[in-house]
Amino acid sequence: MGGRSPKAGASIDIDAKLTEVDRGLQKVQSLYEQYFAGVQKREPSKEHQEFKTSLARITPVDLKTTAAKFRFQSIQSRYLQLSTLWTKIQRQIEEGTYKRDLFLLEKKTTGEQPRPANLSATNSATETPKAKKHLETLYEKMSALVGSTQKLPEKQTFLANMDKQLTDLKAKNPDKKIELKIQKSATGKVEVKIQLQQKK
Repeated sequence: MGGRSPKAGASIDIDAKLTEVDRGLQKVQSLYEQYFAGVQKREPSKEHQEFKTSLARITPVDLKTTAAKFRFQSIQSRYLQLSTLWTKIQRQIEEGTYKRDLFLLEKKTTGEQPRPANLSATNSATETPKAKKHLETLYEKMSALVGSTQKLPEKQTFLANMDKQLTDLKAKNPDKKIELKIQKSATGKVEVKIQLQQKK
């Protein structure tokens, strides 16, 4: 009497393992963010491999409850998103096209007068491949950060909304550059912060 059932013990054991793996992912994510920001000089490849090993140790046999399966799938999904993002940013660094957390969409110097705010789609702020790629990378970073805690709009909806905002801003502020950053609000919501800066 009063003893703990084997099933309960197994549940506690897998919960502890999942907590450890989750913390491991948070640690690797933090290290990569520091690396991409230039704080860390070395890519955290060793820590990344250690995390992958710990994740692989959890097998379907260990996931005996629905809650454990859901939690594992959530961690796995978040990791896949982050891993894809890390690979992409690392490639951009190697190609020399990565700007550290800054997505600057510079207005082309055409000598034309500022256009009205209701620009057509052909005059969009993100009509260039480089500008569009910046927004796509921004969306991927946001997706990786929010995980399952926040629902983002569909990618195309996000791109269309951002394009409209940026196009309007460029029309109204032709002498300024637009800087986009990802930030967390006081409530923990991941969102895009748009800043206008005077061109140098």
